Amino acid sequence: MSRILKICLVLLVLISAAVWAQNNEEVLQAFQKNFVRANLTTKIQVLQDASVQQQVDMGPLYHQALDFIIDNARHFANDLAARELAVLSVRLIGISGYEQALSSLWELFALDDNTTIRIEVLNSFGNLTPADPQIVKNLNNWLAGQNDLLRIGEEVDSKVVEEAVVALGYIGDDSSFPVLFTVSILGGSDEIDRKAREALYSIEGDFRELILRVIENNTPGEKLEALRIGLNDEDLSDGDKGDIAEISLGKGLYEPAGQSMDKEFLRQIRYESIRTLTNLSWSSATDDVIAHFDLTLQEKVLGIGRTTHVLEAIQCLGSMNTHEAAVRLALYLDL
Repeated sequence: MSRILKICLVLLVLISAAVWAQNNEEVLQAFQKNFVRANLTTKIQVLQDASVQQQVDMGPLYHQALDFIIDNARHFANDLAARELAVLSVRLIGISGYEQALSSLWELFALDDNTTIRIEVLNSFGNLTPADPQIVKNLNNWLAGQNDLLRIGEEVDSKVVEEAVVALGYIGDDSSFPVLFTVSILGGSDEIDRKAREALYSIEGDFRELILRVIENNTPGEKLEALRIGLNDEDLSDGDKGDIAEISLGKGLYEPAGQSMDKEFLRQIRYESIRTLTNLSWSSATDDVIAHFDLTLQEKVLGIGRTTHVLEAIQCLGSMNTHEAAVRLALYLDL
């Protein structure tokens, strides 16, 4: 093939591509103009017709429809056609993968508390992965708010909570681990609990770090559950479990707690951490082990601790094999 012929073929391909792109742009613009002129019922038909145009990216049209719903929300409070248009536009955005509409999707979610619309928005979020970090943050904060309501016995929309859990699991961002962990405990239903656990294990990341994040930031009851999960995980090394136990012991000792139940959770965190530290002879925790021993003696005197806990604290001190631990045990024997 001659050089001139090759150049002609390349030019032909470029011209064809430009013509094809121009034609597609004209088709999109025609649909957008029809959408503007149409009434609500016809707007729905415009979107339906656009959805079968396989060769044209109709994402901007679906986004236009979504923004139309948002801009006129106060006029459409009880309008069934407007709700149908909203659901259809959100669904088509997700199917077409039009990520430019993410912020508008969140705006609709925050604006309209209708269950059907919120579920459609969450479905679209799951389809548009990897999602924008701000969207993930918004979803985490919203779900954390639902957890706060569950803690005080308030009702939540369980269907929307369930779908939010699924969406965050599908997105798989590790920032969602603590809030999903809370849902797995508080969930409100067996189905939500199950899906929350599935979402937790679908998140990729260092499991030790994810567990420590819960221990660092969540409530005392959730810290205790995270400690148990971490110490029983067969895939974590002894070193990982030693770190988890040491950090948990510190939380049990120094975390402020106002309610009696939280105080009991923190005591349990100490007791269960101490057993692991004993088995591993985790000497780097010596200072906190001594503090735990002193506190355990006080609790025994006050009648809120048992002799078993004192004996476990003594055993842990002995396993440290450090000068500081030996000195504290010697002082105790003198007393």
